[in-house]
Amino acid sequence: MKKINFDDFAENYDEILKGQTQFFSKDDKYFARYKIDIVSNYINFKPEKILEFGCGIGRNVPFLKEKFPDSKLFGIDISQKSIEIAKSQYPFCEFFTVDDQKTDESFDQFDLIFIAGVFHHMCPAERSINIEKIKNLLTNNDCLFIFEHNPYNPITRKLVKECPFDKDCLLLSKYEMIKLLEKSNFKVDAAGYFLFIPPKFSYLLKLEKIFTGLPLGGQWFVKARKY
Repeated sequence: MKKINFDDFAENYDEILKGQTQFFSKDDKYFARYKIDIVSNYINFKPEKILEFGCGIGRNVPFLKEKFPDSKLFGIDISQKSIEIAKSQYPFCEFFTVDDQKTDESFDQFDLIFIAGVFHHMCPAERSINIEKIKNLLTNNDCLFIFEHNPYNPITRKLVKECPFDKDCLLLSKYEMIKLLEKSNFKVDAAGYFLFIPPKFSYLLKLEKIFTGLPLGGQWFVKARKY
């Protein structure tokens, strides 16, 4: 399967995403905010350095800044055009391409690594390799959060099939990710499903915590620490 070149979608990424998700929420930032809220709710420390691995155009960065105002923020991505856009919009965050990262000394280790919607663009062999790379970027006993599409949700599968920048997508389950992490000597502290209820039914959103164990939500997350 031909790999997607995200340089081709960097300039209209927001518009494509809005078209894909407006049935669930008119506010396309809702999804980024929701993920960062999960991170904030599941950690009990103030990270000094946070890395978003696969940051794209930086959609999650302002919400990381909002929740962790004293942390140093970093983002890395394979797409040069995406990084250029992110740099222009969020000057408070340091952004790198994968090639930049190889030589820059400020890219050392991080207390918190955040990854959203990245692993489904990797083939299975690449996933194991990248988990090992990520492990080397993480300080001891601090944490990694991974967010992905839920392959058991039929609406999610339909959206992924129709999305132009998901043409190379190979969805993976929460269980598959947990096994990959454990194989690389990570300890999984928490995991669950989310995006069950659209925000227009805000009075029901508190029920999401009750449903987190059901494999029906639009996406899933895993929180892990390396041994």
